[in-house]
Amino acid sequence: MTGTHGKTTVCAMIGVILQDAGRDPTVLVGGEVDALGGNARLGEGPEVVAEACEAYEGYLDLEPEIALVTNIEADHLDHHGTEAALRESFRRFLARITPGGTAVLCWDRPELRALAERVEARVVGYSASPESAQADYRAEAIAPEGTRSRFRLVTPAGERDATLSAPGQHNLANAVGAAAVAGILGVPLDTIVGALAEYRGVARRFERLGEVNGVLVIDDYAHHPTEIRATLAAARQAFRGRLVVVFQPHLYSRTRDLLDDFAAAFDDADITIITDIYPAREAPIPGVSAEAIVTRARARNPEQEIDFVSPKEAVARHLIPRLQAGDVVLTLGAGDVDMVARELLREHGCAGSAA
Repeated sequence: MTGTHGKTTVCAMIGVILQDAGRDPTVLVGGEVDALGGNARLGEGPEVVAEACEAYEGYLDLEPEIALVTNIEADHLDHHGTEAALRESFRRFLARITPGGTAVLCWDRPELRALAERVEARVVGYSASPESAQADYRAEAIAPEGTRSRFRLVTPAGERDATLSAPGQHNLANAVGAAAVAGILGVPLDTIVGALAEYRGVARRFERLGEVNGVLVIDDYAHHPTEIRATLAAARQAFRGRLVVVFQPHLYSRTRDLLDDFAAAFDDADITIITDIYPAREAPIPGVSAEAIVTRARARNPEQEIDFVSPKEAVARHLIPRLQAGDVVLTLGAGDVDMVARELLREHGCAGSAA
């Protein structure tokens, strides 16, 4: 299971569905999943569900029977160079599907509909958009209700009313993709719907860490502009309070390559704090900084409430005096920004109503 965004979640969902179906799968996923006992599950059944990453083309070592792709967007250009090269890499991955296998593609994504024309394997489409009525698996009659969504799951095997306890259109698409893979593997539709209703997510994916003095703190792994926008849209769906965002950019190269997109990603936030780049495997790139995101954002929208705070250890104390009951704080990033979330819960709790 791969794609620029959502591969961890859809992989976890597939693993949970198969486990609930009594299939005893082996699951390798890029996040901690309580229902699976961690980020890896060793099963004795024939199914191996693996999250495959496009970053350095490790997925080209695989020969899947079923390959799901959630989306393809510009990322990891430090390796691929161009978005066109990245799309060609995904095509090569899908060419490795074993004879008689299936490519499961999100039909909401134009880049995947285009790619489908170049895939030799059988193609199954899935969708969470009313505009993609031709998809084999799709969500219809979508009704968001706070942190969950009700919908009608339509599949070749029939239709069922379904519920997903994870907010956002992106999570709904992930759920339909997981249902498609499970359906291809012969899991009964009622089992799929039951597993999705009980799905409780992955660590650092819209993870509710706690609430103190009326302020809710949620941590999310979003580190790409599209992921940030999707997470903020989900938060707007789920909550009515102000959205206070703390973002830690991940990688100098990603910040450089997607700078303008990052500057436009926080429009749905009421207050945004940007802290230093988490370098991970990279050395600093001259002229590339987290402050540049703030500068670009202010240039395009002078009224936007966005600030740079460094180091990240100073973020919680900087933010606490500005918080009020009813706020929702979202810490976003693929580095260690969750430390800010946990410190905020400790410090704001000590500050009490004076904060």
